[in-house]
Amino acid sequence: MRLSNAARFFDKDPICDGYSSLPLFFGQFTSYDGSKQDGTFSRKRTLSLAPDITLPARHVVLAGPDRWILGDPNLDSFQGADMRLTIKCKKCTDSYNFLTPGQAALRATGATSAYAFTEYLKDTVNSTTNSEYDPQYKVTMAITESPFDGMFLRSATNLFHVRSLYKEAEGFWLLTCDEISTAGGLGWQAGAANLAGGEVSVSFPTTGAYDPITDSFGVATSTTTGILMDRYKLYDLRTQTDPLTKAGDTTLIVAKSAVTPVAGQTVNCPDTWRIQSATEYQDAWSLHLRRA
Repeated sequence: MRLSNAARFFDKDPICDGYSSLPLFFGQFTSYDGSKQDGTFSRKRTLSLAPDITLPARHVVLAGPDRWILGDPNLDSFQGADMRLTIKCKKCTDSYNFLTPGQAALRATGATSAYAFTEYLKDTVNSTTNSEYDPQYKVTMAITESPFDGMFLRSATNLFHVRSLYKEAEGFWLLTCDEISTAGGLGWQAGAANLAGGEVSVSFPTTGAYDPITDSFGVATSTTTGILMDRYKLYDLRTQTDPLTKAGDTTLIVAKSAVTPVAGQTVNCPDTWRIQSATEYQDAWSLHLRRA
């Protein structure tokens, strides 16, 4: 019996596509669990496959009740013959919608969603304003996905802003993300429908109807939705004359398609703020706000 056939004999675990749930092939899962120094628990597996197996397009598989993200395969050989493919896997903990800043501000549904593995990275602090700590997370995705800097990730419970990303040597995308909100968190507005922490309703002043008697225009408001976040999580000082951050300042993201903000305007979300500066941020505006 050939050695490759002997190894294939033990491929007893049925593997399905992680997105369509359609059966793909059989393989061998090996446990690779272990605790870390910070107390977190690694949810990893090693998947062994026959060398002629083709991986699913999006590198996510379903094995039993769990979905796993596949890294780059390593080919093992013996005496010049291909024997096995060995792949490191990470367990899927979340499914995220990919959102541009403008889509996130409008609470739109992104065209792409992907399974990911989320784990705590470290705490960050808004030292300019308070002593509270916010957690920062690592989000691991398949290398076949197309994440980008500045995007937002929304799951059923969280909204993340991608601070940076890079490709791991093992064949995964690793995204460093700031936590913007947890559903029902501190930023949640009582009585505001479908607004989670960090997501706010924003009112901008606009020109109202013309009054021919007074030969003047009235004052009206335009309402949209946006994302309010700690200033240290997103700012861009482009010139020496840009206003510096002071205690209590914050950043507001609004979609370009919804409003054209002007420095000096006051907005309500729900407190009253004055716009210090407005900076383009992909398909959105990043507004530097200070309490009026």
